[in-house]
Amino acid sequence: MPLHSARYNGVTAQSILDRYALAELTGQQWFSNATAQYWAFTLFNNATDGTMLWVYDARARSSATAYPDGTINPLGNTNPIIGGGGNTPPLNAFALVSTSHAEVNTNITITVNAPASIVAGNALVALVQTGNNSHKAVVAPSDAWQLLAYVDGTTVTPCLTIWALLAGASEPGTYIWTLTGGITSAINVGMAQFTGNLQGNFADSGLAEFYPTPTPNFLANGITTTQPADLVVGVWGCVDPGTGVLAVPPGFTPIFNQAGYAFKYTWGYATFPQGATGDQTATTTAPTAYSAGLVAIKAGKQGNTSGQTVQVPTQSQTPVLPGLFTMSYSASPLILPGLINWLPPACFYDWAREAALAIVQPGQAYSLAGISPEKAAWGSVTWLSIASQ
Repeated sequence: MPLHSARYNGVTAQSILDRYALAELTGQQWFSNATAQYWAFTLFNNATDGTMLWVYDARARSSATAYPDGTINPLGNTNPIIGGGGNTPPLNAFALVSTSHAEVNTNITITVNAPASIVAGNALVALVQTGNNSHKAVVAPSDAWQLLAYVDGTTVTPCLTIWALLAGASEPGTYIWTLTGGITSAINVGMAQFTGNLQGNFADSGLAEFYPTPTPNFLANGITTTQPADLVVGVWGCVDPGTGVLAVPPGFTPIFNQAGYAFKYTWGYATFPQGATGDQTATTTAPTAYSAGLVAIKAGKQGNTSGQTVQVPTQSQTPVLPGLFTMSYSASPLILPGLINWLPPACFYDWAREAALAIVQPGQAYSLAGISPEKAAWGSVTWLSIASQ
């Protein structure tokens, strides 16, 4: 039946699709990058019971310039899912909180006191230095510890393993590190606690190597970080040359400078921008062979993390909620299945609800994509689940 409304000069007819509005599902997502990207958002019909998806509303806005940090969602979503820099919460700065150290001579275990005042969400980083052993011989206190980088020992250089742990609500007062296979060795362990509000996928990159030629310059090959404000920890260790004094590279804050039985080591930390760290060189006053490594840990964010996942609906792979909405971006043109509508640069696209934009059969996808690289894009699709007849 026609509906009369004072908002309109005349009579408007209710779309037949509006009768299904209570069954509608919506996915929204956007991204903002400093560099140009091809972009696309896709609705995939993951139903296994023959359900069709009728695309009800579709909107896209793209921009030749990145949305600046702190910008609200261009179309009013107050809690957007984000990728790239737009509206990204600020990164937490890393800061050293507390440390602990232990050393034993010719043993198979070592017990280290926990750093003081551990707070859940902080990063615990541990360096374990042993003799001419494989890194596989070193066993962490629990499976929760992640091995970030390692180098096996030789007759002239020590074995180094660098570990990290996302601190939980209840950490033990001591940690026990073990050597397996009947191996005994002098063992040095240093532990440091950092603030940072870590996430579960905090490991970024790491590399450790040994250098058998005596030198006063202990070079650690550079690594590459994937996000700004990474905590980069560097370690440099050697068989004790007696009078040698180790010093961390410029820009690194020293944590430990220890001599324990057969070994010496120094390690420190610095915060790096996204990208290559470059080689980092510690020094010693007594040239010797050495082992060295760098690891990078991602800073947490003050709020929801960015990511390419949808907020509504849940990403169900079952026919209970047919439909999976994703947004993709790439420096290269995207190759996507199904119908592709390529939109012009810096466009605003809005499909009204008076007719189905597309009917997506099970196993098919409907996509909207930018025809040329963009620095920012926002997308929204609303769909109805229509049971097959």
